[in-house]
Amino acid sequence: MEITEYYVSFGTSPKRKFLSIKMRSRTFTAFLMCILLLLFKCSTKYEFEKLSYAQSFSEGLAAVKVDDLWGFIDKSGEMVIKPQFDSALDFLEGLAAVKVDDLWGFIDKSGKMVIKPQFDDVFGFSEGLARIMTDEKYGYIDKSGKIVIEQQFIDADDFSEGLAHVEVKEELVNKELESHGFIDKTGKLVIGPKFTRIGYRGFSDGYALVEFYFDNTFFIDKNGKTMVSENSLMKDKDFYLRSSFSEGMAYFKVDEKWGFINKEGNIVIEPIYERTYSFSEGLAGVQIEGKLGFIDKSGKMVIEPQFDGLLPNEIEPGVFFFIDGLARVRINKRWIYIDKTGDVVIEPECDYVDDFSEGLARIRVGDTWGFMDKAGNKVIWPKKDNNI
Repeated sequence: MEITEYYVSFGTSPKRKFLSIKMRSRTFTAFLMCILLLLFKCSTKYEFEKLSYAQSFSEGLAAVKVDDLWGFIDKSGEMVIKPQFDSALDFLEGLAAVKVDDLWGFIDKSGKMVIKPQFDDVFGFSEGLARIMTDEKYGYIDKSGKIVIEQQFIDADDFSEGLAHVEVKEELVNKELESHGFIDKTGKLVIGPKFTRIGYRGFSDGYALVEFYFDNTFFIDKNGKTMVSENSLMKDKDFYLRSSFSEGMAYFKVDEKWGFINKEGNIVIEPIYERTYSFSEGLAGVQIEGKLGFIDKSGKMVIEPQFDGLLPNEIEPGVFFFIDGLARVRINKRWIYIDKTGDVVIEPECDYVDDFSEGLARIRVGDTWGFMDKAGNKVIWPKKDNNI
């Protein structure tokens, strides 16, 4: 059978020696097919009508739900990892946890499964390690999927500042007694177990909030040493620490009033508020007579109380923080965004809005989720309805 040959020449001058590439017809045909397939792949996008749910952006991608499956979009709204998972968590340290057939594993940003689904539960990576759970026991893996701390704990938290909170004993007489402590990255218990509970953030700014025999709260350093203060108010039987340190300050409650201490254990903002929130970008939310305002670290009221605070039994985690210069607050039961002068900068007509993350905030109208930018524009939203 005769094989036709193709010649592709580069050059224009007849006096120059041409560079010729010789290709057999079958090779040339295969070459063209590869080019066409590549072009088709690059020009084809996953089309979706709406997002059933969305997480905030993390490391440039957001986990989103389309119908019953989860995938990931980038900030242009393109589905870069198509919906194929039963559930998904944020990308942290380059990897995201995904659930397939009731088991959890991890993918990279190309969507490649780098740690196969094998765990009953997982959490994102923190300081190079991720919590995993099998048979109701917690342990830790590294980014290769290797178990570096065996599943042995009843409960556990992420590593923070080199240490992680763990629970190591069963409940006794319906109470957790001295069952909580801290491990290092080898799994060695370096503090405790000797506490009743641990603050949810673990170590922050060098200290961890711990509780001993219920309602007796104090801070410890990484050696397990208790923060000592000569302030008589901190020795009051009704004194109760309520937060980890944030920007060098932690809030407390005494006689139903709230204030702040610093890392030396000194009270720097007297307990005069009915509720307080953590410092963020130099400001902290405080409530007076049900209205929310913001103070600086000297205790000066820089944004007068005028927004809706939380009710006594209302829990809304992560509210009233400044992030990227904006804070999400409520007025007349509507969520809005203010700047550090207290001016309203965005008034979205949405059923739900979240804090900004990487320049975008997730929002919901009805059962549809999307994202808006700091100008209040819907930048990821079904095109048929793009009005805030």
